[in-house]
Amino acid sequence: MRQQGRLPFEYEVDDEADNVTSFGGLPLVAEVMAKFGLDESIRRHVRLGRARRKFEADDIARAAILTVIAGGDCLDDIARLRDDAALCRLLARDIPSPETVRQALYEFHSDALIEEGIRLAADAGEIAYVPGESVPLKGLGQALRELNASVQRRWPKQEATVDIDATLQESTKKEAKRHYAGGRGYQPMLAYWTEQQVVIFDEFRDGNVAAAMDTDELVERVFAALPEGISVRRCRADSALYAEKTIRWLNDQAIEFAIGVRTHPPFVRACETLPESAWTFCEQHARAELHVAELDYRPPWARRLAGLRYIAVRKTPRQQEFFEESQGPVYLGVVTNRRGNASDVVHWYWDKAGTIEHAHDVVKNELGGGVLPCGRFGANAAWLRLCVLAFNVLRIVRELGPTDLRDARPKRLRFNLFSLPATVASHARSLVARLGQKLERARQVVTIREMIWAT
Repeated sequence: MRQQGRLPFEYEVDDEADNVTSFGGLPLVAEVMAKFGLDESIRRHVRLGRARRKFEADDIARAAILTVIAGGDCLDDIARLRDDAALCRLLARDIPSPETVRQALYEFHSDALIEEGIRLAADAGEIAYVPGESVPLKGLGQALRELNASVQRRWPKQEATVDIDATLQESTKKEAKRHYAGGRGYQPMLAYWTEQQVVIFDEFRDGNVAAAMDTDELVERVFAALPEGISVRRCRADSALYAEKTIRWLNDQAIEFAIGVRTHPPFVRACETLPESAWTFCEQHARAELHVAELDYRPPWARRLAGLRYIAVRKTPRQQEFFEESQGPVYLGVVTNRRGNASDVVHWYWDKAGTIEHAHDVVKNELGGGVLPCGRFGANAAWLRLCVLAFNVLRIVRELGPTDLRDARPKRLRFNLFSLPATVASHARSLVARLGQKLERARQVVTIREMIWAT
């Protein structure tokens, strides 16, 4: 049997090989940013104070977005693109150093806003707080809204189902605060527009900030971030948003919603007193059966809201005889103003687990959102927002790309579109990026570029 040993070639570092890049498809991302107005929005809304800097705010944002889309997950990885001379030629610009980007991110932080947050929390007898956003951070948020408006103009949708949820983000930084699971870190909040597959809102939060804090104000800001032209608005969220002000506002605004109920003892007692005939089979899992029922239960504040329904979910363990101690059913609940049978409403509510959790996973684990640049709160909030922008830019690339990549995660897009070898050369006074003829995806890169600039 032939044994595989050292392969029959040698590596050679060639100073003259600066005309080759392994990121032949990555300029598509920069062109999407330009075509959909993201570069211009950032230039218009984000003003960084250090006039002596060679790079402007859009250069900083572009470097970060290109890096996380290319597979980097921290500031230092920007150097990989910066050192790629052929890529920089295709981008028609230099890429700032990691240290330049880090110093720019520092400008999104404001000690004064942190101090104000601490003071207001102390006045209210609280420890946790969500600080206000600095002017540059607000500008980056406006750029996010304008990017989503561009997506809506290109592919208009009449409906907006918004899923809202927070996620735990572990961190060893000394500034990180303790969270409810016992570790230290942060708890950023995202809102995801299901029909458009984009994140419309993000809020960076310390780990000790409960997901239920200030949800009434948060929900108003989320829906204000939607572009114009939407006729039907819906909201799905877990029990963190179960609050009188939040539910009242959604109901008053004629926004359809389904929100998880906090299962206080009165709610559980109402479930336990229901006759068996009131329960309808919903679905069966390996270890439990689920039934649903309309519940004649209202907390005092909810009795004044028209159209409100409480739906109970009973989760009964199967094969209880195999347990040493009998395990009774577990009761969950959903409050909603949607019509339709209880099972359909519950299944629609559960659909959020396939959208907002997916968005958190991709932003955090595949687009650099989980590797924060420093201990400064505002800088980390800006980094998260840049990762969210990268998420939405990839949504545009997928829409313009081949159908077999329409649901591709970032790592598959890198493998198939962005990490294609290209030889860069000047020909007839034009810059040319030559892709391998035998690479099927090479022709798709050309097609995507044509579609970007088609309208």
